[in-house]
Amino acid sequence: MPTSASPKTSRILADLAGGHADRTWDKRLRELIRPDVLILDDFAMRQLSAVRPTTSTSSSPNGRAGL
Repeated sequence: MPTSASPKTSRILADLAGGHADRTWDKRLRELIRPDVLILDDFAMRQLSAVRPTTSTSSSPNGRAGL
């Protein structure tokens, strides 16, 4: 059965940076590519807040509202 992993990209980059610092980068990279499928999760790279944007009715700088 194929294996998969879907870690957050920021976590992968931090882990690889640590591997560079302690000279275990090659080992960490081999662990990272071990699964048959690797999905890098970039959704919401920053923490989402509960505040929702308001809809603006003003025109854009190019004079076309909503474009």
